[in-house]
Amino acid sequence: MRSRQWPPRASRRGCRRQSAARPAVARRRPGSACGIWYRKADANITGVRPLQSFAPGVLAEIIRRQPASKERTAFAWTVAVGPALARVTAVELDGTTLRVRVSDERWALELERAVGTILPRLRHLLGDDAVKRLSIEESHR
Repeated sequence: MRSRQWPPRASRRGCRRQSAARPAVARRRPGSACGIWYRKADANITGVRPLQSFAPGVLAEIIRRQPASKERTAFAWTVAVGPALARVTAVELDGTTLRVRVSDERWALELERAVGTILPRLRHLLGDDAVKRLSIEESHR
């Protein structure tokens, strides 16, 4: 006897299903063309929040609890500005001033334009009193 599979597999021809009877616990999402299947029990779950809604707050709390170090500052900088900008910059926390050295004057201009966005992100990650201002310097190689 052939066992029933949940959810029924799609055939190679697209949206057609195998002829096995569908189990009573499975439903098709409304409006789904090829039939995305889910369990009826999962349809009634309430209070489920997407990961993106609470992950930044959890990450900020973890970073804030770490002891002050160059690595903590560098990690917070990478989270605040993204990996592309973090690759072309070097950061050092001097009191409440974050000194940022950039490899090119174009990156320095980008940073100056984005200070209003970056500072609140850093304050959220490191604490309100950790960074008061950014000092952007171009490093000459």
